[in-house]
Amino acid sequence: MATFLFSFISLLHAGDVTGTAKSYQDCVGIALQNSIEYRIQSETLNRANLERLKAIGGLLPDITLNHYRYYGYETSFSDDGWGSSVSATQPVFYGFSKLFTISEKDRLAVSREWNLAKLKKNIAEDVADAFFGLASAQADLLNTRDAYEIMTDRVKELKNREALGKSRLSELYAAQARASVLAAQLKQAETAVLAASDKLAFVMNADSPVIIQPVLADTAPPEIDADKTIKSQPEIKAMEADIEAESSRINSLHADFLPQIYLSATKEIGGNPYTAAGYEFALMAQWPFFEGGSRVLEAMKGYSTEESLKQEKLLLLKTVLYDLKAKTRNYEASMERVKALKDAYEKSKLSCDLQQKDYRYGMATNIEVMQAMADLTDIKSSYDRELITREKNRALLNIMSEAAGGGSK
Repeated sequence: MATFLFSFISLLHAGDVTGTAKSYQDCVGIALQNSIEYRIQSETLNRANLERLKAIGGLLPDITLNHYRYYGYETSFSDDGWGSSVSATQPVFYGFSKLFTISEKDRLAVSREWNLAKLKKNIAEDVADAFFGLASAQADLLNTRDAYEIMTDRVKELKNREALGKSRLSELYAAQARASVLAAQLKQAETAVLAASDKLAFVMNADSPVIIQPVLADTAPPEIDADKTIKSQPEIKAMEADIEAESSRINSLHADFLPQIYLSATKEIGGNPYTAAGYEFALMAQWPFFEGGSRVLEAMKGYSTEESLKQEKLLLLKTVLYDLKAKTRNYEASMERVKALKDAYEKSKLSCDLQQKDYRYGMATNIEVMQAMADLTDIKSSYDRELITREKNRALLNIMSEAAGGGSK
């Protein structure tokens, strides 16, 4: 494996900036750090939090410094000079509309936080697809190179045997033809590795990394409570927060039908030529009972929006359930396939070794030996790909499990 990694570095003519091979988790961390979309979503969350603070500020008084000068004319022109005052207006009762507005902005901020968690989940899934795709391409390259070297050695052996009259020329030609096919496949495998490396670099928004190949490990599958995991997915939580925000917005519209009461206080400031220096208080109430039906229609539109969001949530729950079942099923199946292919590879290797020995004693034909070699290569490639697929499926399950615990309240 170390030899392969060094040869792969030479193949790409590109090194990692830190000079170390990257694991899947390393690549996820780099992708999150470099993701422009993640930064944009983070700023969206910041704006939502500021909107929440702005709504809370609506409960505080408005304080104004006034500076004025009055002019009058009755029998003659009069000028009372400049005056100044400080006035404060404190909301007393706004039909709970401000409280519902705070609730709406709070739920929207929570929704944006869960959307950020959802984006993090999506980035991790994209990295998994690219990372294990590169690992699979590298494994194919290694196996194709091994097959080519084995067949090249076979050609050399047949040349020597043909010179001694122990093999037919047709056997040599068959081995050379197979070696040429493998040479073409080797070039194709090298191209596939470059393409997979570019894809991972694109997802990470970084230079092409050298990765650590997944290995067979007796790692226990993640323990997942299906019902809890589905309901705790960030996309579900974000949808629930959007529904709650819309409900608060509707309640705020209803609260607007109640009177709005506020208390104002004014204090004149200054000395000569100012004429007033006392306090003035006023308790005022406004009751906007008709605005052309706009509030009623807006509330009706809100109910429609809320119902639409609820239906979207039901559809999303169905989609997430299917996704979790598929990933669980794929992981369990890949575990069984790895066991079967590992056994097949071990038996195929023994068979290939015995076929070569039998050929030297005249007990097997060259066609049988080459078929055994081809079978060994195919089974080894399938085994390596399935091992990587198993690790990918395990990573995808872990992503869903971890996403269920990320986010906010």
